[in-house]
Amino acid sequence: TVSVLYWVPSCCDSMATPPKCPSRLADRWVFWLDRWETNNGQTVQSLADIGEADTARGFWNIFDANPVEQLPESCSLHVFKGQVRPEWEDKANINGGHFRFTTLPDQPNASPGRLWYSLVLGAIGNQFTLSSSVVGVGFTNKGTRKVVSVWINTADQAVVRALQSDMHVHTGERFASKFVAHQNIPRSDFTAQETVLHRRTKSAPSQYVSVD
Repeated sequence: TVSVLYWVPSCCDSMATPPKCPSRLADRWVFWLDRWETNNGQTVQSLADIGEADTARGFWNIFDANPVEQLPESCSLHVFKGQVRPEWEDKANINGGHFRFTTLPDQPNASPGRLWYSLVLGAIGNQFTLSSSVVGVGFTNKGTRKVVSVWINTADQAVVRALQSDMHVHTGERFASKFVAHQNIPRSDFTAQETVLHRRTKSAPSQYVSVD
């Protein structure tokens, strides 16, 4: 079970700020910027790899350079493991699903940005009971609504329940949660997604920073 909200590598002695030490992470993590734009009535989606890291120092350099508080509307920032892309049809995701967290109406002070930070730390630090099933974490700006998501590579109910219990430590009663199995997405919606995904490009907006 999750025993801490913030993961700190053993070489770090403070939780006041994100760890900056060079500890090797268990996995390589890739940052992706995903945005939707409407042009002449047609919605076009672009997905760009904006940096990757396999050390704590490298990871936090990229994380700090791309704060979700500055994410434009209709954009998402994802942190995904290894070769997995933040797409439903990726072979690591097609039989999985994602948890979706949104702020409850009676919890106006709940911070989606803080939840994003906490769940990212849990993911890269393997702090979840079944961390091998977790493939990524996302943050989406839908204007007045912010959505934090955790993607997993299976829709097995035992795994889903175990991870829901883990994540409740982070979300408490402040966020509404829902699990979406990718195989249960209506076929028409899935086809529409695939049509858009094929138009994705590799260009990222200039204000997003990739740190080597």
